Amino acid sequence: MPGDRRRGPRRRGLPGLRHSADLIEPDRINVHERWETDEALARFRGAGPEPAQAARIREAEVRAYRIAAVEAP
Repeated sequence: MPGDRRRGPRRRGLPGLRHSADLIEPDRINVHERWETDEALARFRGAGPEPAQAARIREAEVRAYRIAAVEAP
């Protein structure tokens, strides 16, 4: 559901995780992750998805965005 703010279990090094339905492509889910460090991301990605979950993924596109700084408005 768009804007869904329910949270699953917290993962060490992952303070932000969001799944949302794509508003244009009804069979697509957008996943946004915010990792504290590259090492935390590598630990998570190194494990890979479970076989049952991997079988359900039809296509994946991964992009990393680097934020130089975060400050209060």
